[in-house]
Amino acid sequence: MTQPLSNPLQDASSEDLLAEIEHRYLPNDQKPFPVEMFTFLNKFRPAMTVEIVVFRRTAGKSEVLILQRDPSEIGYAGKSHLPGGYLFFKETVHACLNRIAQRELGAAPAKLSYAGALFDRYEVRGHHIHHTFVAELDGEPAKGEWVSPENLPINFVPHHVPVVKMAAAVSEGTMPPGQFVEYEP
Repeated sequence: MTQPLSNPLQDASSEDLLAEIEHRYLPNDQKPFPVEMFTFLNKFRPAMTVEIVVFRRTAGKSEVLILQRDPSEIGYAGKSHLPGGYLFFKETVHACLNRIAQRELGAAPAKLSYAGALFDRYEVRGHHIHHTFVAELDGEPAKGEWVSPENLPINFVPHHVPVVKMAAAVSEGTMPPGQFVEYEP
């Protein structure tokens, strides 16, 4: 009869277990945060994201800039979406916005205005708080497609629909900035 395999963490104290997790999984300059651990933790506490909404007026009509997610992405693979992403540990909001604008748009934001926050308990990657910013870009975006905010693609990330509506209402002055909106699919 074989003996069951021992688990050294089974009898560890909470402090020892947390120290082991911190040693193995928390980010530092040499190793990135593992996607699997990040996704796992998002199931137990809200994650903070920033969403960047860029509008333009063409022939008197408003348009919003959207992107296409890569088919290999972890969440919402292949879907249309707004530029956005996670706020990293110890990162400032402005550093996050600049990082995302450069990565996803290839252009720095010339002006940013806070629109509000969307509380989303139904996000497929866990509970999220999406802080929404309206941006004016310094130059033309390197990527993306301009579409009517009233005619978003069928494959648009679902929680981005109310984000676009909130940003449009704030931009048009029909909603004060800084509102908190609960997302209900």
